[in-house]
Amino acid sequence: MDRQLFDYGRPLAGVLNQSHDRIKAAIRAEPESFVVNTDAERWAAHLAEKNAADPPVLVMEQLRVEDLGERQVNATGMAGVSFTSMEWGRAVIRPGLEVQLVIPVIGDAELLRYGPSGGAPTVEADIEAGSVYRRWNWPHIKGPDALSEEIERLNGQLMHGAEKVAAEIARHNAALEDFTAEAIAERRAELARHSGFLAALRVPVARRADAPKPF
Repeated sequence: MDRQLFDYGRPLAGVLNQSHDRIKAAIRAEPESFVVNTDAERWAAHLAEKNAADPPVLVMEQLRVEDLGERQVNATGMAGVSFTSMEWGRAVIRPGLEVQLVIPVIGDAELLRYGPSGGAPTVEADIEAGSVYRRWNWPHIKGPDALSEEIERLNGQLMHGAEKVAAEIARHNAALEDFTAEAIAERRAELARHSGFLAALRVPVARRADAPKPF
């Protein structure tokens, strides 16, 4: 299970820039007559909108903590958990419970897995069914106040990271139409060079039906 959000080993920019390849492929897939004669501005706007990323937004108003039941918790090394001399060198097991934090997400929640260029701490959590999840095995001896502080700390990190991701996506989407317009212009220039070359030949040229499209 993938349990890291805002992972800088997987930059967000790399995922977002895959839209550039999709746009170029969509442009090349169209016949020459369409590329040359269509309204480039409207086409660019359409392709940009179709390939724009959907920024994820945490719905903090719907945050919930779920009780997953009693557990025997391995509390070895946990701050605030003492142990006896009989437990020295052994696992320190204490009664506790398992709880799960769930925060619904509007937009493409999977994009929260990737590290934004603006900087945000990596968070131990996961994405499932369009929501952020984080589980704790919590010994009773540490108390509810410490757990509340842990949840509040995590929420702050999640909100900070999600804002960074959304801001980078907004910048990417805003530049997408200009990128698409340039890609259309480049494709038209390629087609013009191809047609010009063939027109300059001093012999008649006819394209076979099974000939590949010009590149």
